[in-house]
Amino acid sequence: MEDKFKGHAIEFVRLKRDSDLELKKRKLPEKEEPKEAPPPPDLDLSDVPEPTQNTLDIAAPGMGFDLALAGGPDLGAPPSDSDEIPLVRVLPQYPPRALSRGIEGWVLVEFTISPAGTVKDPVVIDAEPSTIFNRAMLRAIRKWKYKPKIVDGTAVTRPGVRVRQNFELDQ
Repeated sequence: MEDKFKGHAIEFVRLKRDSDLELKKRKLPEKEEPKEAPPPPDLDLSDVPEPTQNTLDIAAPGMGFDLALAGGPDLGAPPSDSDEIPLVRVLPQYPPRALSRGIEGWVLVEFTISPAGTVKDPVVIDAEPSTIFNRAMLRAIRKWKYKPKIVDGTAVTRPGVRVRQNFELDQ
């Protein structure tokens, strides 16, 4: 068995070389000092006349109606908590079966608007024809977003919101 393990041995010898290492000394470039801003000019405002209260004394023509608008961007309309203001409305996809058969109709859905403005618990109340558009409408309405109802500074849920969506083919 000793014959199998005969072979040549390789010896490694490391030689230590004497060499001088030269280290580079690096310097950061010198930065120039920023120039000082010039002083502001001296302005003599004594020659400028003082503005007077009645510089334009032009009478406006009478319009014949009251322009007293109050309340900001709603242009004087009373604030309404009953209006649902949609922010995002995804249109439902027309079902391929109804499209190929030329079927039109509508779906009435009732749902709750959460304090975050999302649609919760959508339910089909009525539809014509009875089932063909329901799934497409429920899938789309879950993606809708509304402006939440604010009562005393906090957002509250708004139950019983109803929406009717018509499904009509282009003629």
